[in-house]
Amino acid sequence: MTDLLKLFDITIVTSAGVDIRPQDSNESWKTINEKYRDMIVDEHVYNSYQWFIDNTKRYDAYDRSGAKVFMGEYAMHTMADGRGRLNGDNNLRSALAEAAFLTGCERNSDVVKMTCYAPLFASTYHYRWTPNLIWFNARDVMLTPNYYVQQMFASNTGKYTLRDVSEVNDDNAGGLVIGGHRTASAVSRVTVKDIATGKILYDHDFADGLGGWKVYPNCRGGHIEGNELVIEESDAFNGFYYDAQRFSDCEVEISFRRLSGEQSFIAGVGVADVRDAGTMDSAGFSICCQYGKNHKGYDVSFDKRVDFMRTVCEMMGKDKFLGYSPEGNKLRLVYTRKTFTASIFKDGEWHEVLFKNIWKVNERIFQTASVGEDGKIYLKVVNVSGKDEELTADLVNFGTKKKASVTTLWHEDATVINEIYVKAGKRDHIAPVHSEVAIEGNSLKATLKNNSLNVFVIE
Repeated sequence: MTDLLKLFDITIVTSAGVDIRPQDSNESWKTINEKYRDMIVDEHVYNSYQWFIDNTKRYDAYDRSGAKVFMGEYAMHTMADGRGRLNGDNNLRSALAEAAFLTGCERNSDVVKMTCYAPLFASTYHYRWTPNLIWFNARDVMLTPNYYVQQMFASNTGKYTLRDVSEVNDDNAGGLVIGGHRTASAVSRVTVKDIATGKILYDHDFADGLGGWKVYPNCRGGHIEGNELVIEESDAFNGFYYDAQRFSDCEVEISFRRLSGEQSFIAGVGVADVRDAGTMDSAGFSICCQYGKNHKGYDVSFDKRVDFMRTVCEMMGKDKFLGYSPEGNKLRLVYTRKTFTASIFKDGEWHEVLFKNIWKVNERIFQTASVGEDGKIYLKVVNVSGKDEELTADLVNFGTKKKASVTTLWHEDATVINEIYVKAGKRDHIAPVHSEVAIEGNSLKATLKNNSLNVFVIE
């Protein structure tokens, strides 16, 4: 039998569905990596500013020998009307979020083979989707900040990617969260111990009161009844968090029972940056009876913000449901800087029901570097730190470099857009600017403006 794929050098590009979770949490991805590791998987993501920032390390955790990635559609969007309809402006802020994400794609180019912003064109006369890369009317073509990001990345790419060119802060220590979605539950005890030593870091019995646990912002909360914390049922997420201590490389054990409701009990560790807007950082797990995308406020408040850990709670389907019972349950979360595991105690033994790779993005300056066969170095740096930053790049083992240039996309207003009118006419407010940079003693120094993408070419 002739293998036509090999004969004609054809690579199959397949899909993992609409699930945006990465390969270790996505059932389609798992099947592809089990049976079809020579394929490329087409991923699509339209999501928030925070999602793109928090997923700059997404592909660091992908299987290097598994199927490869084609990020076939992506763009930063906003949740326009609270019901999940996507919308957005082609402003500098969205372009910089995409640029930050692209640094992660380029840095992991052994896994990510192609990327493609979408959609490409939009007519001012008739469109049903925003944002778009290039807008046009009967007379004019308007290039967006998002277009310039694509142009700057595509025009300045070497053949070899340079790794470990800057320090990485992977500290993911944080507090604890317990709660539920459309479910009432009662928690009796929470214990945290150090993985390496077994030392108890935290142990609280709710018979002694709240003990520093606080109602999550804008939630209904609950009360102490008997020896338990009762978390009341709510249509959206409802719960409590504890941030008086920060935990990492730890094992968390939670004793709880179901009181009423049809959805999920939620528990997480690594909680940080809790905000009144209903967002936080966390890694979490959820025991529930069903999985769906219509969890009212739940998905908007958690899924869009916390996705550096994927969905804040891995919703387990009925086939993996091990017993969220009124009689009582024990849940164990094992949390390190690289992995997250959830296990449930049933019938006298622990059952592992979830394992996934995790990461934490503390940086707000993102970079990728590559070198061409001609020796040119291409350094791309995105600064969304909130202030100007000073860059020093020491050129080690590259011989003597004589000159450098930089192309910068920047504006003091992160919401700046280029404008185009329906019938004719346009106004450009932002475009890349080119300048020269001095090299002193094989060291490049430059100021990175806040809200900027900078592409240095060193030769």
